[in-house]
Amino acid sequence: MGLSGRKDITANELEGLGFEKIGFPEDKFHTWGEGNENNQKWVLKEFENSGRYGTAEIIVAPGNVDSPFIDLMSVTDPNVMGTYNFGASIMGHVIEDVIPYYVWGNSPEDTTSFSGRLGRTFAGKGE
Repeated sequence: MGLSGRKDITANELEGLGFEKIGFPEDKFHTWGEGNENNQKWVLKEFENSGRYGTAEIIVAPGNVDSPFIDLMSVTDPNVMGTYNFGASIMGHVIEDVIPYYVWGNSPEDTTSFSGRLGRTFAGKGE
């Protein structure tokens, strides 16, 4: 698909590729930190509807200031970027994806702390 790192993504393009916008609380691990409050989480609907818990996702930020005609840009910040949500069930997702996220973070470059990641689980919208 070639979406990672792009600054010229539109909502129509994501929808055409089969992505669906997901809101709070599912997006809370992608909206924390200064400048990330308006990030949006989009997941591939085909995975969501297949009975699998796992989904491919992309995190985008609105408002590319370089062009008023572009809606969204890919978020590559290692603390909040999109990943693949592993697990074939809710329990599988917790074991295969959530616990490793708490321990190691979103990527090797993730600078958030274990306690910060754990605390984010219980954060309300906008916290």
